[in-house]
Amino acid sequence: MNNAETSFASASGTAKNMCEAKSGSCGIHNYSEIGKLRRVLLHRIGEEIEGLVPDNFERLLFDDIPYLKVAQEEHDCFANLLRENGVEVIYYVDETEKALADKDVREDFIRHITEESHIYSEGIREAICAYLSEMPTRKMIEKIRNNKIISISLILFVYLLAFISGYVSYKYIPIENILLKFFLCDIIGTIVVYLGGVSLNNASVYDPYWSILPMILVPFFINETIGFNVYTSIIMVFVEIWGLRLTMNWFLRFKNLKIQDWRYTHIQNKHPKLWPLISFFGIHMLPTIVVFMGLLPVFAYVDAFEKKVEINGTYFISCIGCFIAIVIEMLADAQMNTFKKNPENVGKINRNGLWKKSRHPNYFGEILFWFSMFLFNLSVRSDLWILIFCPLIIFLLFISVSIPMLEKRQANNKVGYLEYKKETNALLPIFAPTPQDKK
Repeated sequence: MNNAETSFASASGTAKNMCEAKSGSCGIHNYSEIGKLRRVLLHRIGEEIEGLVPDNFERLLFDDIPYLKVAQEEHDCFANLLRENGVEVIYYVDETEKALADKDVREDFIRHITEESHIYSEGIREAICAYLSEMPTRKMIEKIRNNKIISISLILFVYLLAFISGYVSYKYIPIENILLKFFLCDIIGTIVVYLGGVSLNNASVYDPYWSILPMILVPFFINETIGFNVYTSIIMVFVEIWGLRLTMNWFLRFKNLKIQDWRYTHIQNKHPKLWPLISFFGIHMLPTIVVFMGLLPVFAYVDAFEKKVEINGTYFISCIGCFIAIVIEMLADAQMNTFKKNPENVGKINRNGLWKKSRHPNYFGEILFWFSMFLFNLSVRSDLWILIFCPLIIFLLFISVSIPMLEKRQANNKVGYLEYKKETNALLPIFAPTPQDKK
């Protein structure tokens, strides 16, 4: 027996002798702090786990981003194992539901939740209370715990202020040029959204602005100028469908205001001192200006109908281009969502459908859409070739900023992405190269 073993044996003997001295023949029999587990309070993991992203899972002591369905199955196995060993399993959601069975307690609970959520608008607060009150208790608990409803309500309030500010500015800015007035109102709305993001400590408040703004500006411009006809309505419908798709994607991906876009978090952590300037000019103002420039061909197209114009083949090419762009984006979204729903695909690369031929088919559809907007203008204003720079700027933004950042992230997080990059086109979803071709 070595010295360590001797010391341990001596200490154990001493402890036993002390116990016997105090309790006769050691009637307490307590040699361990571990006893029989009789009851345990558990929480079955829910949608809150989807708030984990590569930028925060290590900080939250996760080795990887768990898949919700698999995590729930593992939890159920653990809970059943406890029950099989005589342990009473209690879920805090069940206990909360019991406590909220009392009507007065439930109303008081909802009131406290809304008060502590920093919702300063009495109207919004009352609307949320009414909405939660109509829910079944369990569903209400889940909604409050995930906090998505409250986060969305705060963002809607910010956007309401932005659009009111923009509309009031439009009515009272003493400028005759309607495009310049639109642009200034757009800038004012962006500033309001920026301030809202600062107050909520989340720059992602701006994210839906990219898609919501065109859906408002285009019909408003049509109404303020030439008015609605078959041709102005067609381009408006394309813009609305495009915007609704992007906005819906944002809504489905959005969890709550505690989570910020990983790109913003990366920049914020890398340049903390410059972050306010980067956020204002780079994340808010630059996209606003780029989108407004992208809409210039649309405004020129609408304005052209004040004169007599002839519809030519370019117009039909524009319609086909917009249709194909939207279909590609929707199809790419559907294929990616189907891929992600399969737990076996966690950490893997989607090589199905459009993603087999293009690493970014959704970006390709986006670029095609904006070039189609330019063609609409060209179909009635052949003298405005200069507006080609509008979709070109959006194209450059994707290939110089969005795609490089995303691909760097994918290469770090997904095994085999470099091989996928060699075998697959960046944008064009046809004529996918083989490894031999790439060499």
